[in-house]
Amino acid sequence: MLELKSVSFSIKNKQILSDIDFKIEKGDFVGLVGPNGSGKTTLLKILSGVLSHYQGSVNLDLVPIKALKPKALAQFVAMVPQENNLPYPFTALEIVMMGRFPYKKMFDFDSTEDFQVARRAMEKTDCWALAHRNIDTLSGGEKQRLFLARALAQKTKILLLDEPANHLDLKHQKEFFALLTQLSRDEKLTIICVVHDLNLASLHCQKMAFLKEGRLLSFGPTSQILNPKTIKGVFDVGCQELKTPEGHSQFVFV
Repeated sequence: MLELKSVSFSIKNKQILSDIDFKIEKGDFVGLVGPNGSGKTTLLKILSGVLSHYQGSVNLDLVPIKALKPKALAQFVAMVPQENNLPYPFTALEIVMMGRFPYKKMFDFDSTEDFQVARRAMEKTDCWALAHRNIDTLSGGEKQRLFLARALAQKTKILLLDEPANHLDLKHQKEFFALLTQLSRDEKLTIICVVHDLNLASLHCQKMAFLKEGRLLSFGPTSQILNPKTIKGVFDVGCQELKTPEGHSQFVFV
């Protein structure tokens, strides 16, 4: 369980987040939605431990994440950021093997188990064929799938993703979110994903959190809170809700 209580964050007297409260259960797939500048990425950085100078509390299974050392936290939470700038042209396999670092002592060599975990992660994300390619030869979409594989190789309880569909074509968007849904359902992996495509969120996210100007406007089951009224209040755009033959909501913006 991940619980946020009165989480606020500011930079140079500029308030970025204000009094964020919600609770996420094991295996939840949560879509984090809001306009640009609403605090979504900042919230992910707090949950991942990158930002620690915040007010309020973030508890993981009742333990404050501030009490966890970085290596211990990395065994519980993995993050796939928007951009990954690496100073050296590592191979794809080398990058995914980095996900095993939280389980190693200094100067430990990679084990057979590490390699097997990395390979399974790359197979799940359809990038094992890229194993020996240098990262600077990969497309944006290939890199995105690769960094998801690195996060899966960490074998954590919680996965954070910041706009993971940005560089993916339609086929890989569909496969990427189907994989996230499967991981949430079958492996009880808790997923918090910044997503701009509300139709993708409607199909895959169990719950949603709507942010605007650093405040949480709405949080709950997607089927209850994703509707034209909420979308209008958050994004100031009108839309029409349609139903697919399977009963899923899809939105046409006007």
